[in-house]
Amino acid sequence: MLKAFLAIAMLSLPSFASAGESSRAANPMFKGVELYSWKVSSSNSWRFALCDGTNRNKTLTEIRHKCHIMRNLGSLKNRLSKLAVGEYVMWSSPYPELTLPPDAILQDVKAHAISQQIKLVIAE
Repeated sequence: MLKAFLAIAMLSLPSFASAGESSRAANPMFKGVELYSWKVSSSNSWRFALCDGTNRNKTLTEIRHKCHIMRNLGSLKNRLSKLAVGEYVMWSSPYPELTLPPDAILQDVKAHAISQQIKLVIAE
């Protein structure tokens, strides 16, 4: 009985692996993805927002309330891992309230994007 259970469990492993892979989007977004960031002064931490790309500038209210907000770097990297292979991500800070994080965080996110085959462009 145990051998049969182990055999079934082993056969199901590839389906678990492919299920994890399928958690990524199948295709890149039509107009890419926009990434924004800001420092939370009260806690000395960073927030990130991922928004569907558009051909117009988003308002600060849209960025902070209608986009997917991540409360830390780990959440951002997890969310980036769900984007399609080849996704185009533009990271910008078009308002004074939005800023790019320190270089160490930028480099960390860049390396993660490369590992996930995501095209990250940082507007400086």
